[in-house]
Order: sequence, then structure tokens, then C-alpha cells
Amino acid sequence: MLKIFSKLLITSLLLAPHSRAEDISCITCHPKEVATWQQSDHAHAMAVATPQNVLGNFNNKIFKYHDKKVTFLKTKQQLWVELDEGKTTERYQIIYTFGHQPLQQYLVENENGKMQVLPFAWDARTVNKGGQQWLYLFDEVSSDTDRFHWKQPLQNWNGMCADCHSSGLVRHYASGTGNFATQWQAINVSCTSCHQLTEDHGKATAQKKYHKKREWRRNEGALVASLVSNGQKSVRMDTCFSCHALRTPLTDGMNSNTAFLDQFRPNWLFPPLYHVDGQIKEEVYVYGSFVQSKMYKAGVTCIDCHEPHSGKVKYADNNLCTQCHATEIFDNTQHHQHTNNAGNQCVSCHMPETTYMKVDPRRDHSFTIPNIKHSNKFGTPLACKQCHSDKDTDWLTKNYNWSNQHNPILSLYSSWLSQNYANDITAQQLLTIFQAPELDNLKKATAIAKLALGYNPLSPEALSQFLTSSDPNIRRASIEVFATYAPHIRAKFLSPLLAEHVKSNRIAVAQALLNTPLEQNY
Repeated sequence: MLKIFSKLLITSLLLAPHSRAEDISCITCHPKEVATWQQSDHAHAMAVATPQNVLGNFNNKIFKYHDKKVTFLKTKQQLWVELDEGKTTERYQIIYTFGHQPLQQYLVENENGKMQVLPFAWDARTVNKGGQQWLYLFDEVSSDTDRFHWKQPLQNWNGMCADCHSSGLVRHYASGTGNFATQWQAINVSCTSCHQLTEDHGKATAQKKYHKKREWRRNEGALVASLVSNGQKSVRMDTCFSCHALRTPLTDGMNSNTAFLDQFRPNWLFPPLYHVDGQIKEEVYVYGSFVQSKMYKAGVTCIDCHEPHSGKVKYADNNLCTQCHATEIFDNTQHHQHTNNAGNQCVSCHMPETTYMKVDPRRDHSFTIPNIKHSNKFGTPLACKQCHSDKDTDWLTKNYNWSNQHNPILSLYSSWLSQNYANDITAQQLLTIFQAPELDNLKKATAIAKLALGYNPLSPEALSQFLTSSDPNIRRASIEVFATYAPHIRAKFLSPLLAEHVKSNRIAVAQALLNTPLEQNY
């Protein structure tokens, strides 16, 4: 039966517009994994714009937005878009699709090898959910000189999107001419996006040299399971983080076998990207929120909750969380204080959603605990308001138990992040934030990094203790702050770090030491 299934799967791939040799090669040994992957968002990350792959209505469909209109049409096997560009109407051929749910976007070709993402997307949701229609993704119509206009670099596929939607991508950007000659090994996110194949891969598979499986176990009387076997935590997480992070690339393309911080420099948790307590605000993806969580600290990885090849969560209800958390303690009305409705779902309180691109809700992966006092003080989101938007603070205070709401370190951190560089936090208070065991390392790094933006009461000696932190983000934040000190101080404290083993940090050191005279004794 498995052989028949494999033949059918190979045939379907050969007929598919996005077929490639590596898919067919992987099927030979991994037909089930490939079949599961075909159901994933990764498999639909990008595709040739054929009628089979395009979900949008291109039957001479006229879509009006603000005071303009755009027409989606097709001629034979080609799809086109006609839109107002100032006083003229321009026509562009749809070359590739981008994604498939809840939205599908489209790429058109521009000059100099550039591919641009149209500001229109097809809402692929069902009609009863408001879908099956065209959407304009921006609140206003921008001019072609605006940085958010669809022809500007921020909407350029080559530079902004390509490496996370295709496998083995190299941009081939020529800085002198501004031209791209972008190439990929596979058009979408395929096997080699996550798996680094070696010459002896087939032999290793035949000998069943599989990766060590991760095992969680909840001991008798324990409230939460503990990790018994680590498996390959760092490699797997770095692979996911490479795309699921708001970050600056340090290389042309990415390698699944290379550490995340050797290829990218992640953003800090600064407002307005994040709220002052670390909850997501803008479209920041997952890395920045997840590494703040107790889950991450405990060793939880993406594939503990998500099936690795389909990307879908393993369970759609509280069974996802009670894989590790004691059902009798956490999945009852005494804990969640709700009857049988959305409020009794763990994710409703601990992973609130924020909607991006009009219709795409995404959950916060920092797994926070709703804190009404903190929300009142700093204006940060309160998960309860997603269901009880019509209720005020007094009602919420009276109807729910708000124990354990005093978190002085988080309050101090949020106060520091919310300040406009005013000098009303002391050096000792800052050191309390930087050293607090209650705070995760990314919050600590963010708090340190803010010193580079203005008010800084710390001496170089006080700051230097963080240059030797075991956490690379804390070290990078400290390096960035040292870049604001006088040249002789930079040379003294940063010169020894030119051999930093993390690439993002070495680059930060090199940038800080630019135009700094280095003496031999350094």
C-alpha cells in the first residue's frame, strides 16, 4: 500500500506547477512526511501563478478602494492586474502567488530584476467568515514616493520576503546598479529549508541514525512536565527562528545548519513594535515573544506544540496545553474562572490574538498572565477585553480573581521602556532590572539596549559586567551601548570582543569600533 501511495504522490508532484527534484528524491524514503508537508502553509509559501494555484477572482473583477479602482483579469493562461497609477492606468502580469490562507498575495515583475508585492490580497476565507473577496491591505492610498507604496523597497520581494518563502535563496543584489538576479533551489519552503542534507544522508537513514527524540514527563505530584531528553533543541529552534522573527539579515540567504544569531540580528522589544510589557503590537512574528516565555526557558520548542511537517497545532483545544500541564489543576473553572465558552480555553487568556493584514489573527507566544493592574497603569492589552470589550475595569475587577497581580520588577521594566529617556530612574534601579532573575534575557537585553538611545547613568565599569554574559543578546545590547561612549573607552572594553564567537555580536563590535584608533596594547 505504501508503494502505491508513493507512486501516486510522485505523480502528483510531477504534475504540480511547483514540482522539483528534491521533493521527488525525499519521497522515496519519506512519503508520509512529504504528504503531511503538502497540507502546510510552507508548501504554499510561493507558487507559479497558474489557474490551479491562484485563488483570487480574475474574471474581469473590478475592485474599488477609496476613490480608485483596480481590475483583475485573465487572457488565456495569463493573469493580469490593471490599476490607477497617478493619471495613467498600468497593467502588470501576475507572476507568482504568495501564501494561500487566510490571504493570498500576488507578485508582479518590476525593472532591474525586482519583484514587488501588490497591495491587494484575496481573502481566502469562506463567505460566511467574510471572505472570498479582494482586500486593499492599507488604510490609505500612498503616493509612489511614500515608503509604504507598493513599488518601494519595503514591498520588494527580493529584499524583504524572498528568503522565508523559498528554499536555498540567494538574492544576488548588485549594490552598484541596484539590480537583483535572485535565484532559489525550490520555489517554496521545502525539505531543505529545515533539513541540511549531507553526502552520507542516505546511508545514515538506512542505518536508522535518527535524531534523539524529545521526551517530556510529568512526575507524580508535579503540576508541569519536565524535559527528560533534549533532542536537538538549539538546531530546531534556530531553524524556525530564521523566518519566524523580525530581524535584520547578515548573510545572503540562510542555512538551516547555521545558528540563528550567526545569520540574523533580531529586533529589540522596543515600542511601538511591542507594548512596554513585551506583548506583541506590530507584526513581529514569534521569536521576540516566545523567547520571553517560561515555556522557552523550560526547553519547550515549536514542535512540542506544532506538528513539524504540517505546521498545524497537535490539538485544537486545551489538550495541547495539558500535554504538560496538570489537567486537574489548570483545566477547570477554579483556574480559568469560566464556564463552557471561549474563556475556558488556555489560549484565550495566555495567548491573546492580534489581527494583522485586516483578517489574519496571530497569537502572542509570550504566554503572559492577564494583569489588570499593569494594564491600567501602562495601557497594555488585557486578554479579558478580547471577549469583554463592553465591560469596564470595575466590572472585571469585581467578577474575577486577580491574585498575584503585584509584579514590581515587570512594572519597573515597563516603566523604563515607557519613559521618553527621562532621568528619573536611578542607576541602581536599572541594575536591578538587568540582573533580575524574574525577567527573561531578551527583556534584560532590551532594557540595556535602551541606554544607547538617550539617558545613561551607568559607568563603563558597571556596564562591562554584561559583556561577559552567557546570553548573546545581552552581550550585543551592551556592545551597542558601549558604541555611544568615547573612543578610548570603546577601544578598551570592546577590542577584546573582536573574536566574539557570535557573528551578530562581532558585527556590532566592528561597527562600534569604526573610526576608533586602536593601540597595540588593546
